[in-house]
Amino acid sequence: MKYCTLCGVPFTRSLNEAWIENVRAVWIEGTSWNRTAVSGVGRWGEYDDDPCVPVPADRQTRYDSHSGPGPTIEMGLTPSNPTVYLNPDVADEPWGYGFHESCWSIFTKNYKPNLDVLFAACLSMPTDTNTLLDWGHGYAGASSVKQQLDMPIRSSCFRSLEAIPQTFRSDPYHVPGLVNAINGAARLQNDFLSQLEPTVQSLQSDSFSRLVPELLQAIVIHLPTSDVRSLRLASPVFATLELSERFWASRFQPGHEFEHLPGVHDRPPESWRVLYLSLKIWARGISRQMSVSFVDTAAGRFISGFNMIDEHDRSHALGYQHGNVMWRISLPLDEPIQGWELAMDLSGIKRIAAVQSDGKLTSWAGESAGLPRWRLKEAQGVSAVKAEFDALKLVSISRDKLPN
Repeated sequence: MKYCTLCGVPFTRSLNEAWIENVRAVWIEGTSWNRTAVSGVGRWGEYDDDPCVPVPADRQTRYDSHSGPGPTIEMGLTPSNPTVYLNPDVADEPWGYGFHESCWSIFTKNYKPNLDVLFAACLSMPTDTNTLLDWGHGYAGASSVKQQLDMPIRSSCFRSLEAIPQTFRSDPYHVPGLVNAINGAARLQNDFLSQLEPTVQSLQSDSFSRLVPELLQAIVIHLPTSDVRSLRLASPVFATLELSERFWASRFQPGHEFEHLPGVHDRPPESWRVLYLSLKIWARGISRQMSVSFVDTAAGRFISGFNMIDEHDRSHALGYQHGNVMWRISLPLDEPIQGWELAMDLSGIKRIAAVQSDGKLTSWAGESAGLPRWRLKEAQGVSAVKAEFDALKLVSISRDKLPN
């Protein structure tokens, strides 16, 4: 079985997922090490243990092109003993390193990799007996290090194709939830900063008032969002600056918080601001009941979202709802909760309980593993919840206060 160089998921037809079947190869073209090329898009064969895959020689073509794939190459992927191929002159067949087409599209979305360096880097990485490259990480839960003959070897976590969780079977380049966010985002009200009306005197005393608006916009585009927030709090000029669509679009560029969503540039939204704010979800109202949804991944079970019922029996859903994996927490009826206690690891939040006004905890929702716990509470009750999610699960939660 052969594995994708980037995501660690195998190439196969058995899962009936088109993206897992589609493969590109980075290989040595000819007999010179400095002639590294990338192939067109081929389709994995009928048998999972095939060592080779037919790929178009032209990187611009696909196996299913209307005009045909053109010349194809039987490409050997990630040989288990690459030392026998160190001299391209003596290789019996073309060979290289495979990528799912979706993974390659993500990898090359914002820059053009140096193929010679990429091939040399792949060649430098150790492999297991099944040709899974060891980059020093766990492929987000798809692999783990096991001892074989007293040697640490990185191997796939999946004992069979059927054991691969749905999260690893989903196309990483085409995310339905992101498409829905782009197509269905509604216009949101302006944030409170846009309602500020500083005095003329405060504006004139601000050193930034000497700069033209175009330069002010250029400054915020290059700053991290957290620094922009601080700047708007410190400077009346920046507080009244209307953030342009270019600014909101820049949040999806490399170096900013949503750089991991390359698909948005293929189908740009009507409003970048609306899309950005729709990915940072707020729910308001005093909750009376809370249902917590979970998602199972190779790294364990994580909170994927929750649904809160307020004092008016209105539902406020945040994140991804999975009715088949849901825990319910009853909240006090007479007063708001003060916050939460969370059990979390580096990948996300795995367990949650609400903190009541007397400091006691409600029942827990989630696994009871011995994880570090963090308490998020204030003396005043919670009136607003802010949650942030990656493509699968809850990764951040914060709270507001009730007004005095």
